[in-house]
Amino acid sequence: MITKLKKFSDDISKGKYNLKGHQYSQTIKAERISHNMTLEEMAKGICSISYLCKLENQDIIPAEEYVAALFEKVDIDYQSLSNCEGVSELNSILEYYFLWDYEKVNDYYQTIKWQTKNANASLFNCFYYLVNKKYDKFKQEIAMLDEIKKSLKEEQGIMLIYLVCSYYARTYQFKEAYKYTCCLEVINIENPKIRAMSLEQRVFISYPMKSYPRMLRALEALKKEYFISYPPKRQILIELVYQLFRAKDYPELSEKIASRVNFESLSSICDVDVIYFKCLVLLAAKEYKVVYEEVRGYSLGDQARFLAMIGYCAYRLHNDEYEQTFLALKQKVIYEVNDIIHTKFLKFLELKFTATKSYELLEYIKYDLIPFSHNYLHQFYNEIYKEEYIDLLCKLSRYKEAVYYMMNKTI
Repeated sequence: MITKLKKFSDDISKGKYNLKGHQYSQTIKAERISHNMTLEEMAKGICSISYLCKLENQDIIPAEEYVAALFEKVDIDYQSLSNCEGVSELNSILEYYFLWDYEKVNDYYQTIKWQTKNANASLFNCFYYLVNKKYDKFKQEIAMLDEIKKSLKEEQGIMLIYLVCSYYARTYQFKEAYKYTCCLEVINIENPKIRAMSLEQRVFISYPMKSYPRMLRALEALKKEYFISYPPKRQILIELVYQLFRAKDYPELSEKIASRVNFESLSSICDVDVIYFKCLVLLAAKEYKVVYEEVRGYSLGDQARFLAMIGYCAYRLHNDEYEQTFLALKQKVIYEVNDIIHTKFLKFLELKFTATKSYELLEYIKYDLIPFSHNYLHQFYNEIYKEEYIDLLCKLSRYKEAVYYMMNKTI
């Protein structure tokens, strides 16, 4: 999503993005792109194409008369530019995002009207789009930022990498996310909130990637970052990820710690996220009946990820009643475009519970789930696909194919 990522992150770590004049460069290029103007069209009657190109890439400090003329071409008031850079607006939405106050993120977004298109405006929008899963618009803003990244300040560049990494992590594309978090790891991040959230990312991403030493190092570093206003729910979520890691060896202890997490009512998106990770820990501890009752008790079966948990419990327990409940609920759920990793698992379970011929399920796993799972990782779904695929091959006496898959393929 960010082109030449390694060079970009290396340049940030070397301090090459602390140059002056960034606002002129990024605003002119961002406005030119948003107006669908070529370099030639923008420069016509004002300066040479070469001069404009150097200005946009921050290779020169431009003369003010050229900047003023270029701004006039895209209807920007040059005199008021310094008042609309958007630093305070970006800092405010970052604060709400860090505090997990997504309602304030949404409310604040509605109050801001940007006079010009610049990096801070795009970063501001990205936080809002990320919270609300408006990923198409998010990608458009990231594409804009990628175009103007040579004119970014250091903190803007760090924020750009962090946001892209967050997108990949939220959509379960952990292999892609891993590359971005590796870049952040070598950068000295001065902003304490971004630094803490970057360490959180490293914990969340290293676990599904099975990079456990890296996860534990990040967890240790993160605990040193906790400060007086660090959101308790963020700390709870990190603890649940750690218990998810420990549940295989210490299921009783992890189950006990996870069971302490409880809400009388789920008053926000963040509460639901915490309950989701709590249930993941309980599933890892093989507390399938407890998870089934938890999801049903909170009436969360209308969300794809929680319905998948009901189906997972039915699958592990071979319980006919749970299977029928799952199948009935599946017909009522309205799926979101961004639920694809869960909807594929739900279809897998439906085939598992209803298909009369083994080859139907086998073909779905082989031609749909396995290719999909090369990029999208889930700590429970992928393991089941692997188990089921090998089991079906063996039942059909396709032992050579099963051995080949076990030796050469992974989900």
